[in-house]
Amino acid sequence: MNDISDRSVAPMPNPRSGQADDRDTIIAPSSYWFEDFHVGQTLVTSARTITAAELATFAGLTGDFMPIHMDAEFAARSEFGERIAHGLLGLVIAQGLIALTGHIHESGLASLSWNNWRFKLPIRIGDSVHVRLRIAALRDSASRPGAGIVTEQIDLINQDGQVTQTGEHISLIRKRKVQPAPDQIRPKV
Repeated sequence: MNDISDRSVAPMPNPRSGQADDRDTIIAPSSYWFEDFHVGQTLVTSARTITAAELATFAGLTGDFMPIHMDAEFAARSEFGERIAHGLLGLVIAQGLIALTGHIHESGLASLSWNNWRFKLPIRIGDSVHVRLRIAALRDSASRPGAGIVTEQIDLINQDGQVTQTGEHISLIRKRKVQPAPDQIRPKV
């Protein structure tokens, strides 16, 4: 099995509405533990359409009101011809789309780093983006014996199949708790 989304799935209510219906149900696989991953495994998320309101909200949160993001007249005269999303908004949306899959809700301990993140194409208002995640490397954690390090290659892809942003994400993921074999259980005296 190479595709993480091949796992059995269960509906999970949309965190915004708290409701699960045909429009906003998120399909999430059961949680993956470190031992469940293998190099080459992939996960493709659902898509999300970028809105002008999200650009305004992101600008308000970050203080980045650069005219290429906020001023339609300025942006119309730019090389892009229209407003474009903040680069970091794409990264934040990629993380959110990955989180919504639920694949590490129980096992995820920490996001350790985002490396070599590249902004390849602008993200425009109205673009629908999704994430393709590929497991690139696995190793045991030297400092946390109950966890492993998962390196993921992340691509944020638009509705035309073009990679808009790409990079590497490294996570700390729990291992399953190993139950002792019956012959290793000592009776209480």
